[in-house]
Amino acid sequence: MEIKDIGHVVVQAGGPGTRMQHHTWNKPKCLISVGGRPILYHLFAAFPGARFTVIGDYLFERLQSYLAANPPGVEVTLVRTTDKGTAAGVAAALDQVPDGAPLALVWSDLLVHAAPRGTVGTAPVVGLSRSFPCRWSMGADGGLVEESSERRGVAGFFAFPDKSWLAGVPARGEFVRWLSGQGWALGETFLDEVQEIGVLPALEEALHSATWSRFFNEVTLGETEVVKRPRAASHARLIDDEIGWYDSVRVLGFDRAPRVLGRRPLRLQRIDGRHAFELGELPRARRAAILGDVFATFERLHGLEGGAADRDALTDVYVVKTLDRVRQVGGLIPHLEVPEVRINGRLCANPFAPGREGRMAELAAPLLADCAAFRVIHGDPTFSNMLIDGEDKAWLIDPRGSFGQVRLFGDPRYDWAKLYYSVVGDYDMFNRRRFTLKVAPEGVEIDLASNGWADLKPMFTERFGTDGQRQLDLLHALIWLSLSGYVRDDLDSVLGAFYLGLWWLEGARGDG
Repeated sequence: MEIKDIGHVVVQAGGPGTRMQHHTWNKPKCLISVGGRPILYHLFAAFPGARFTVIGDYLFERLQSYLAANPPGVEVTLVRTTDKGTAAGVAAALDQVPDGAPLALVWSDLLVHAAPRGTVGTAPVVGLSRSFPCRWSMGADGGLVEESSERRGVAGFFAFPDKSWLAGVPARGEFVRWLSGQGWALGETFLDEVQEIGVLPALEEALHSATWSRFFNEVTLGETEVVKRPRAASHARLIDDEIGWYDSVRVLGFDRAPRVLGRRPLRLQRIDGRHAFELGELPRARRAAILGDVFATFERLHGLEGGAADRDALTDVYVVKTLDRVRQVGGLIPHLEVPEVRINGRLCANPFAPGREGRMAELAAPLLADCAAFRVIHGDPTFSNMLIDGEDKAWLIDPRGSFGQVRLFGDPRYDWAKLYYSVVGDYDMFNRRRFTLKVAPEGVEIDLASNGWADLKPMFTERFGTDGQRQLDLLHALIWLSLSGYVRDDLDSVLGAFYLGLWWLEGARGDG
């Protein structure tokens, strides 16, 4: 049988993953997200027709909740173990595998991009690395030895003709040590489509090399153009909305956006520039001038055309979407049902606690009442979606092109709040996982890296005044809360966005 066609996969996902430091403070290491989905879900995708049995112990309930909130599209059974070592739980997991069925046993810190090549026949097959070091290796005679190697390292992927080969596996301890003592003639396959993420440097390298765009589009950068394709047919509408926005604002005379060069696929003029969050070390005066140009660019965009405000769209974006997004991930969030959460030392009211169902509508009521008109908006103008050229001029890219169900037009305050989200809220650092989060029974601590722009917050207050600033703070909080249901690929991001939303919401209610 081809390894890729194996129908039963046992995943060893036990252990606290302490070497991963803050990445496993709140979740098991198999839920660390790389490239838009957790490590475990990459394995699911590599064996789409298989039944999975996942062995867990550390934060087992968190793993259960995540799988329930994010159905993986494959059949998964969880097995809990209290024993230690890579052999722990394997015997119990084998109860889920039928007699005579080939199976794979895989460590959960392997980032599997594709099923290994090769076949499993009459003997077990060991997956070997020739790109990362492993503590055990396979000798030329096929035996396993406790010698480090990055050319023939035993990487944590094993295929067996059937589960009878594992009848004697111990209840605890080191699986490879047990396997090395069996005296079997082992086959081998090289894991060229697999990365090892079991140590912090390897994870950080993988995160650094991963794309930070969301999963909707595939983006190719050329010397003079950018090509965007939807990853699935269901996402094609998003590119259509983007094309519609570019076409509309160009007709209306707005020239701070790239030109559309082609439509199927979308080909755009490439802007030679950098994201503003990469420019935080510039002198304050220069950053203030850049932000001033961004302000002027927004005012030009919002001044193109407008019409009456759509109250239904406002309610949908500010109330319904926020509630729905949080509810989608509610089962993942500790402290969701308590009336107050201590976050970074601040006691923050929680409008999502039982009995407070109407609180979100009350908080958003001033935002609905004070919007007199819709204008042409970008819809998502964070620093990640704009470029600063060599003359310190701002260019808007990756427009959302809609506000709720309304195309092109929307509440201009939403654009300003998304900008504030980057300048003051450091969203772009959050988006790149530049934060640490510790969730404990007594409260939450979150430390978010600064992009170096928050000292320009007074420019917003000067433009909007005290009342406008308070509305901006409220919108900012709602955006964070809504983000919690959007970043579902990464559990820490789900939790961090929710808690930051509560923290900023408390500030908008008081003096913060």
